[in-house]
Amino acid sequence: MLSSSFDLLSVGALPALVKDYLQGQATVKKFYHYQPNVESIIQAASERKFDNREILVEALIRQNCRFSNSSLIQSLSDPNTFTVTTGHQLCAATGPLYFLYKIASTIALANKLSNEDKSRRYIPVYWMASEDHDFEEIQSIEIYQKKITWQNASRGPVGRFNLEGMPQFISELEEILGSGEESKRWIETLKESYATSSWAEATRNLVYALFGEQQLIVIDADDAALKKCFLPIMKREISERFSMELVKTTSNELEALGYKAQVSPREINLFFIQDGIRERLKFEAGSINWGEGSKTVDETLQLVELHPECFSPNVILRPVYQETILPNVAYIGGPGELSYWMQLKSVFQSYNVFFPVLLLRDSALLVSASVTSRLQKLQLSLDDIFIGKVKIIQRWIDALGNEDLTNEKNESDRLFDAIAAKMKALDPTLEASALGEKKKLMVALENLEKKMTKAIKNKEEVRIQQLDKIFSELFPSDQPQERVANVSQYSDFMSEGLLNLLIEKFDPTKLKLTVVQK
Repeated sequence: MLSSSFDLLSVGALPALVKDYLQGQATVKKFYHYQPNVESIIQAASERKFDNREILVEALIRQNCRFSNSSLIQSLSDPNTFTVTTGHQLCAATGPLYFLYKIASTIALANKLSNEDKSRRYIPVYWMASEDHDFEEIQSIEIYQKKITWQNASRGPVGRFNLEGMPQFISELEEILGSGEESKRWIETLKESYATSSWAEATRNLVYALFGEQQLIVIDADDAALKKCFLPIMKREISERFSMELVKTTSNELEALGYKAQVSPREINLFFIQDGIRERLKFEAGSINWGEGSKTVDETLQLVELHPECFSPNVILRPVYQETILPNVAYIGGPGELSYWMQLKSVFQSYNVFFPVLLLRDSALLVSASVTSRLQKLQLSLDDIFIGKVKIIQRWIDALGNEDLTNEKNESDRLFDAIAAKMKALDPTLEASALGEKKKLMVALENLEKKMTKAIKNKEEVRIQQLDKIFSELFPSDQPQERVANVSQYSDFMSEGLLNLLIEKFDPTKLKLTVVQK
């Protein structure tokens, strides 16, 4: 496999807020604390205070007892050990490719920091979004432009789902992949990882199977001991309900600057969770309501005190929870995540919780051997791909010769302007007639030009079909490959050490798109 890189700010479509943040624009500096670079992360580590190390270590050892990373977890007891974290949903068979890229970016950054800051240790953490309930977002994958869906009737926090229906999902995937050795190894990895009782455990198994050689820790925040650390903030959220106004104020400030607010806060940014249940807490007529339940504020506070594990933060408070239970100094996320984190700085300040360095995850593009072959036949380079299919086709059309009517349109424009001037001199009311005829002629010429272009495209039908095949793999459904395609389609890349290569090449402080080509 070969690798190359491109400037992500040039070839990637990023929200204006994120782009301005990464470029250090003054307009957005009030919405974050640290610049996204190594120096800032080291500074953050020097300023980071964290008191929950013993509780964290005990919880992680309990969660990861089947794996051989207890010494790594124990190192979190050291006040000079910090984490860099990414989080993501528990996607079936890893979901879209960028799930893997987020974790690889986090490992790469932790390695870089540990090498550059010898006085401290930095450990990469994958935060499983096990308390999420949006099953529809994680139950399907796309491979070779075919959709495979995991059918499961469970409800509530997805991490607690059973694995009913997973054997059928894997069988369908196996049928599509065929009997190649790389495909067999991938299917076996899935089967071994999913031979357990819950979706959270299955996801942990799979992540360690893929990244087991790396110094990575997987954390499940759906944990009673960890929730106790978050108890004071949950109680304040229920009793004071102020984070909504803080986020609204920040959102209004962002929108006044022309940016889009990514998330909308609730009056209470918590859920009530149990097996099969995840209900939003609502403040109505002085009571706290969820699903079939209704309690006074004081009764709800007593319930939180007794059973903090039954309450879960939503998108507004999840980052606050993360920074409460981890000695974290940097968070690595996608463009949408960075956007909503920058809506939350005032919430962190109000709760007196550390606000970490925010970094954009690395992106990658996998170019299969078949795509490489087609590129060579069409005499196209990777640089050509990023100018877009339409421009490539137009370039081919232009190369065939002067087949447009630009000169004719320019001559007709000058001719009718001269005619209009003469008619105006004769009678001013005649000018409009001349200009009207000019417009008709221009429309006719444009229609003729479209017919000529269509005729040229027909001559180029074979090349265009090959180009379509290239773009359907690199940009399926006109979306970035990493947001649509699943790694199952690239099991040959995996067998040749794709993840290790990405960890070697990735650096979320450099803002590069890594292209891996066979």
